Amino acid sequence: MLPEDIVFSGVGKHRDEIRTALEIGIRSLNVESHAELKVVAEEASKVRTRAPISIRINPSVEPGTHPYTSTGGAGSKFGIPLDEAVAAYRYADGHRWLEPVGIAFHVGSQLFDTAPIIEAAEKAAAVWRELISLGIQLRDFDAGGGLGVPYEGQPEPSLRGYVNPLTSIAGSLEATLVLELGRWLVAEAGVLLTEVLYTKDTGNRHVVVCDAGMNDLIRPALYGSHHPIDLLVPAGTRELRRVDLVGPVCESGDFFALDRELSAPEAGDLIRIGFAGAYARVMSSTYNARPLAPEVLIEGSEWRTIRERQTVEDLSPGERA
Repeated sequence: MLPEDIVFSGVGKHRDEIRTALEIGIRSLNVESHAELKVVAEEASKVRTRAPISIRINPSVEPGTHPYTSTGGAGSKFGIPLDEAVAAYRYADGHRWLEPVGIAFHVGSQLFDTAPIIEAAEKAAAVWRELISLGIQLRDFDAGGGLGVPYEGQPEPSLRGYVNPLTSIAGSLEATLVLELGRWLVAEAGVLLTEVLYTKDTGNRHVVVCDAGMNDLIRPALYGSHHPIDLLVPAGTRELRRVDLVGPVCESGDFFALDRELSAPEAGDLIRIGFAGAYARVMSSTYNARPLAPEVLIEGSEWRTIRERQTVEDLSPGERA
């Protein structure tokens, strides 16, 4: 990826991050507050270059998704309120070290109904047109991401129903459409493979303890997320049983599935947890002193390790007694 293909979003950018982005010449800094706008200007003056900025607006659209993945509602920490956007652009347009190049928005993740995204796009387009009337010319119409992944076997969201309206809106503005479809692109490409350590009955629950835990894939604990889960044994060789699939971490929230019907696991079995490509390793941690798992890349009939398993020694390289 080239620097000019990168947009840098996030509500808490450090000054050194902003400065590095400017020095390498990224496409745009997606600014999320008036205070950040001033910091970007200060850092741009230090490196003697105009900062290409897109202002992320908060369109005040409720996407109807999990509250932890909703980013465009009123009161969200993300973006600048819609009614303050024009003033922010006027400030940027008049500043020596700022160059407004686009408008950005993102209403939330895991959306199967694209209507909230299109509603937000129409609000962003209205701001764009007002800016044109003020003589402020932009280039990028950044609609973020949000397209849902069928973790629970839902019908695939309509890609045409997502892309076509956005393309039409961006086209009417003579804008370049920018999309950030990270989850949708990579979720299905990755799985988490874990081994069954123990099984036990406790009360009326059948508990299956795996060697992977919430530190390896936190989405079920964090969001109550559903992931497809398969026992890697020949079909029809085990009876079906309702189980709690849990990890070894010292937290009651350390689980991958509760009361899920699976082919009955036994110690030593391998279990595949699907749709882990977007938020497994990238959200993993060494919590509970658990080294990070290795990553294996499969290409056709070949495979290779692309990240080695972390060792216990790797957990404390800089500690002093």
